[in-house]
Amino acid sequence: MSTTPASRWALAVCAVGVVALSACGTGEETATVTERVVTETVQAAAPTTTEEAVTTEEVAAEPVAAKPKKERPKKANAETRAASASSGDSDCIVLPDVTGINHQKGQDKIRAKGLFNIRDKDATGQGRFLIIDSNWVGVRQTPEGGSCVSPLTKITLYAKKIGE
Repeated sequence: MSTTPASRWALAVCAVGVVALSACGTGEETATVTERVVTETVQAAAPTTTEEAVTTEEVAAEPVAAKPKKERPKKANAETRAASASSGDSDCIVLPDVTGINHQKGQDKIRAKGLFNIRDKDATGQGRFLIIDSNWVGVRQTPEGGSCVSPLTKITLYAKKIGE
């Protein structure tokens, strides 16, 4: 009887499977090994210095400081802008009014102030994407122009195609 390469391959796979299964052992031995590992893992080493010997009571007694709430920037009028600019308030950036001008130029003005969190929206409600910004004109913006904003404030510019 002759053997084909396929039958030799099948015989080899079966032999490997038998060897692998016989190496597994019984479930009792596995449970003993697992139990011993868990016991050894749970045991903690004694601290080597007095600084490392912190008790649970000491950790629980330490107060946890709450994070202060960050206030949102408020709309500023001309007097508030002048006061904050003279007082050196570093978080206050006066947002330029870019309504009525070319959308690309409006974005450039805002970026020149150090504000980069800018979103674009189609003001007509058609949901179009502003692919070529220079073909659009600013209609409105949020926050309004002249507002005192932080560098991370989300600015949304609403625009329509020139001539619409």
